[in-house]
Amino acid sequence: MAGTVVGMLIAGERYIDFKKRDLYEEKFEDLKTQVTNLADKSETAAAATSEQTKPESKKKDIFVSYCWTNSYWSKENNEISKLVGNEWNDPRRIKSLLAEKYNVWLDIEQLTSGQVTGMFEQITSGLINSKVVCAFVSSQYAQSENCKMEFQFAVKSLKKPFIPICVGEDMGWTESVIGALVMGSEVPIVDMLTVDDSDQLVKKMEEIFDRISEHVEPPEGSDEVGDVVPDSPPPDYQSAIRSRAPRVGDHVISHHFRHAFYTATILSFNKEDMTYHIEWDDGDPSGRNPKYNQVGLNIEPDEDDIGVGERVFFPQGAYGGTEGNNTGGVRYHEGVVDTVVERSGVKYFSGHHLKGDEDGKWVTYRGYDYEFIDMTVAELRIAPNAMDALFML
Repeated sequence: MAGTVVGMLIAGERYIDFKKRDLYEEKFEDLKTQVTNLADKSETAAAATSEQTKPESKKKDIFVSYCWTNSYWSKENNEISKLVGNEWNDPRRIKSLLAEKYNVWLDIEQLTSGQVTGMFEQITSGLINSKVVCAFVSSQYAQSENCKMEFQFAVKSLKKPFIPICVGEDMGWTESVIGALVMGSEVPIVDMLTVDDSDQLVKKMEEIFDRISEHVEPPEGSDEVGDVVPDSPPPDYQSAIRSRAPRVGDHVISHHFRHAFYTATILSFNKEDMTYHIEWDDGDPSGRNPKYNQVGLNIEPDEDDIGVGERVFFPQGAYGGTEGNNTGGVRYHEGVVDTVVERSGVKYFSGHHLKGDEDGKWVTYRGYDYEFIDMTVAELRIAPNAMDALFML
């Protein structure tokens, strides 16, 4: 299932920590519900894969980015087991209202490829060929890898105009990397947390339509949707993207063995299995084909690339050289950010190791500590998302 649309959608929407036994039953039932209701769709979609591996040229006015957990209609269709939100701030319901005036991209209507790369290409094409992104942000959205990937690719890489629409039940998402991007942009938020009847929905839709009209102008007296605006990406869509993905020749932090990371240089990228081929700085001949998400540019990230819950690479400890094999150097590790604090205008990030002894990680090296404390953005590194990795090499 990992190579299908269903696999990727579920992986992005549902992370199940089987070490937390008290959550096991609830999460496992949730996963079974999604697999049962989506498997048939994936099988049908797989047949069309060969015709869907290139980005479409068809333009859309609006790209809708949302988390299924916040969709009442998704719950009604038994695609999720638990709804966080209500029927009046349902992103799919709002999409249906937007579609009365505009040409709208929505995942369940557009995704046809049964393979991971084909799905990413379709999503990327949808983002590139849209004029504005309506992002239905929530705590669940901020926790979804797929949603974060869409939002970061649209806002950071493509520099797309976006409208943040707050749904769900709380504002916990503001501490995440999604929150950092939204708050840092100073783009006004459409708050739909308290919308609970049709009258309130109508008022909020007026606000959303007004915001969309700043970027898209539907033609008057016509049933057609708006034309392509002058600043749409050129046919060579890669030239429109500003990516954080490593390219051939870039210096990176890369996974070696047992969840330890070291410095290397990119030699090539295999799009089929999304792996890099690297050359270690210390000359080690082993472990030279890491996955895309196990590699990060060895440059300082932007502060809005990192928030609570974000995966990072952080330095801890060092390793010595071995005769005829390597020269030694700084050891990096994969971690997750727990807190972000600002003191005297400087942000400090703290968190913990993402992997432990139970995952096969070596934890007996000198200087090991489960936590990393008060690291600045200059010390951290980040991996690219799948869209950047696929389309920038």
